Amino acid sequence: FKNLSLLFLSNSKDFPWHIAKNYLNSVAQQQKLYDKTLGHPLGAAYPMAPDYVRKFIKCWTNQVINCDVIEEVYERLGDVMTVVNKDAGYKLYSFDGGLTHTVAMETVSMCSRGTTGLRSWNASLAFCQWAQNNQQVFRNKRVLELGCGVGLLGCVLARGTRVGHVTLTDHHTSVLEAARHTISINKTR
Repeated sequence: FKNLSLLFLSNSKDFPWHIAKNYLNSVAQQQKLYDKTLGHPLGAAYPMAPDYVRKFIKCWTNQVINCDVIEEVYERLGDVMTVVNKDAGYKLYSFDGGLTHTVAMETVSMCSRGTTGLRSWNASLAFCQWAQNNQQVFRNKRVLELGCGVGLLGCVLARGTRVGHVTLTDHHTSVLEAARHTISINKTR
């Protein structure tokens, strides 16, 4: 239970509901789960896409059997229903069991503003996990990422390995702005 967190997943369906449902059948346990997911301080600092939060809440409410859903969940749903820009939000990733977090602003759409580079793809997530598990490969190396998208992999390498230097490249102006933003927010945390 201590490692459960919405904040490190890219799809609400991938959340380990088979484990979490054990914590949804009492108000006290729901509060603990809420504090680790919807109420997590990183989620407040870096709001997730409203559609993602809404889907997560729907999954949550469908799992509760023996008691009422805690009020905070409905309050959070009310908050996301009033958000104007529903196409983008922050995603918080961890590839080391929650010890470190990498934040990226991503779009929900596969293609947005004429590019596919404004979201992280499964290949990038798999590479991030592989890099975290094989840190010695990057020790003191120079890495050039072609087509960095939002910059997730570069930030994971820079923060989670002892890489010597990381250079991120892309072509689309919006993607470069997103990568700069990702680098900026992860430098300061």
